[in-house]
Amino acid sequence: MNIKIIDKTLALMTAACTIGAALSLAVMAFVGAGDIFGINVFQKGIPGANQIAEEALAAAFFLGLPFAQRKAAHVDVDILTSLFSQKVQNRLLAFTQLFVACMLTFLAWKAFDAAQRSYQVNETTMGALIFAIWPVKTAMVVGLVVSIFEALRQVILSIFAPVTNQQQMSQAI
Repeated sequence: MNIKIIDKTLALMTAACTIGAALSLAVMAFVGAGDIFGINVFQKGIPGANQIAEEALAAAFFLGLPFAQRKAAHVDVDILTSLFSQKVQNRLLAFTQLFVACMLTFLAWKAFDAAQRSYQVNETTMGALIFAIWPVKTAMVVGLVVSIFEALRQVILSIFAPVTNQQQMSQAI
């Protein structure tokens, strides 16, 4: 299979996750604004506004991870890494992204177990507004899995198509 097709597919998956994260943030903003408006105008807020915001925040965070991973927007200690040659920097990048992929795989595995259990027992929020939690946990798994693929993409790029600096990693291919 052509590497460009794989990269385009992964870019589309990352874009879909980013759109999901943006929608989650929009839900948080509108519910928060509606709650404040309701409290100030009608002396009554939106029931379950905090619950909605909590679940939307979790979805936004995990669905936003693939975008940050693709753009190599994580914290980088370039004071230390700049002391090494470009070849060593590329090897360190491959190692760190492989480590990130391993950690994300563990998180995805545990998140999948949690989402599966949540679905099986029909886990719901407890409060003024009752709704299922498993869709948010499933969104977490999706964001983590796409982030794993992005990290593995960066491992492959750092080995087979080394770049001159971390910023160009997001532009490669």
